[in-house]
Amino acid sequence: MIAALPLCLGLLEFAHALNVREASMATASLPLIHFSDTNQSVEAEATAQMASWMGSDAAKTQLLETVCNQEPPVCSYHRTSAKTQPRRSCSRRSHDAVIVVLVPPTPMTWRGGSTMITLESMRRIQDNNRAEVRLFHDEADKLSQADIQTMLAAVSPRKACAVKIRFAQFPSGFVGHQLHPKGLPDALYKLWGWNYLHMIRFNFVDLMDPNIGMLAGFKYWMRMDSDCEWAGPIPDQFQRFDIDVNLGYLHNVANADHGTIIEGLNEFTKQFARSHGVDLDRVPAVSGSSIVRGYYNNLELGRIAMFQSPLALEYTREVVANQGIYKHRWGDALLRRIVVEVTGMKTEQVQHSVLVNYRHGWGGTVVWPRET
Repeated sequence: MIAALPLCLGLLEFAHALNVREASMATASLPLIHFSDTNQSVEAEATAQMASWMGSDAAKTQLLETVCNQEPPVCSYHRTSAKTQPRRSCSRRSHDAVIVVLVPPTPMTWRGGSTMITLESMRRIQDNNRAEVRLFHDEADKLSQADIQTMLAAVSPRKACAVKIRFAQFPSGFVGHQLHPKGLPDALYKLWGWNYLHMIRFNFVDLMDPNIGMLAGFKYWMRMDSDCEWAGPIPDQFQRFDIDVNLGYLHNVANADHGTIIEGLNEFTKQFARSHGVDLDRVPAVSGSSIVRGYYNNLELGRIAMFQSPLALEYTREVVANQGIYKHRWGDALLRRIVVEVTGMKTEQVQHSVLVNYRHGWGGTVVWPRET
């Protein structure tokens, strides 16, 4: 099993590269996104209620502007009779899956241009371009139009959109960043930059929040970090969800955290399970006394509707209210696994043939071993 430390260091470098910026103005509440059946399994009224519990909009990622590339149409030829010339008809491709990438402040140069390597390697995903790419970038990074167009072109002919967001938001009533402007002090890891914690919130909370609507219109999502690469052909993993309608999550290799960064998470989750009638035997993530188990989620795939079920959103809401992400650095890798287990979601590991072609890291390559 590969050690977790290099991956943590890689994420810390990403967080350090982002300049910590707290919004100085309150933003207006976004209208509720009403989902179609493509990615929402509960009634609209229940969805609206759950979304309203997720916390103040001022403490969330805000969507500001979206710029997309020009995807070539899908064309075919047909004859009306044996004697006529074939007619050409074209249509726009529909996309039921999305690949999510959180873009670093300087994507052209960060880690020697690793973000461009990430994007270019998406051409090796053999899904017939069914998945659209969403590149989320912070407004404070002020990416140039040239950089945006370069990133969009890197994944062509796959459809891609660059989404400008307001990223650095703290939860209502939280004052830790005022006491410690550089980051959250930690006895073991010394310091967690605030943007590292914003990234956790982005991936665990905001991405799935139906009130924000980052994944609106899609059935499935894949996360890819901006310093990873597909080194070989990758079969369409979204098809596994098509085949098995009960499958909710394709997970990476298992991991675990301990010490200060899981402070309170074990008992918090057990209390939530008890109060919601969840059998703790189905939540092995918190079965240990000194660790919490997760899955590496720099690569992950899931069925969006299952992560927006009432129970999944309720657990997420309570995590937000507890502020454990910002007070202790509860990680999204652990929280994601907990949601999967608390809701009883069916999960399987990403195929080994896929993992061996996945590279992630900061200068080296990572080849995941087969789990036993």
